[in-house]
Amino acid sequence: MLDTPQIIQTTAETAAVIHLTVPRSDMMKVFGPAAGESMAALAAQGMKPEGAIFAHRLGVGIVCVVEEAGEAK
Repeated sequence: MLDTPQIIQTTAETAAVIHLTVPRSDMMKVFGPAAGESMAALAAQGMKPEGAIFAHRLGVGIVCVVEEAGEAK
């Protein structure tokens, strides 16, 4: 059984992201390189990722997906 939903307070976290607008059929092809680009950008600034790689989908249409790929920093 699922728990009753609750409203909770959290703290904001900074994340490095790469914004993508790609055809749905290419989504799996571009996510890996985008995550690598995000990690390289952090490394170039002397930073290391502190969390897991994530995808935040901002919109999904019939033809394309708009998402952000990144890591918490």
